[in-house]
Amino acid sequence: MRLAITRKAIDDYSRAMELDPSYTFLVADRAGAYLELGEFDQAIDDYNATLESDPSNGDAYLGRGIAYIGLGERVTAAADFMQWFEVVQTRLFPAIPSKMGRSSFWT
Repeated sequence: MRLAITRKAIDDYSRAMELDPSYTFLVADRAGAYLELGEFDQAIDDYNATLESDPSNGDAYLGRGIAYIGLGERVTAAADFMQWFEVVQTRLFPAIPSKMGRSSFWT
């Protein structure tokens, strides 16, 4: 039942994107649904599109990294996880990089 609901969500996201392509957040939402179904290639495609329009979308890096894990591409996943960490770190601790540098804070 849950898989059917997720499949319907993908169809709904796709239809909504056709009606109004300016709602770019729908691509990321659809990527998450693909990820939930284990359709990793489709999820990666949508996460790539999300990152093209918003390179600071940390959730897209995290989701894409998880999809790469699903495909067995651990090195590529690790790069996305590091990028996710950079985005999250900058948002959570905006003053730290300017005062002491990110690397000295985390090491």
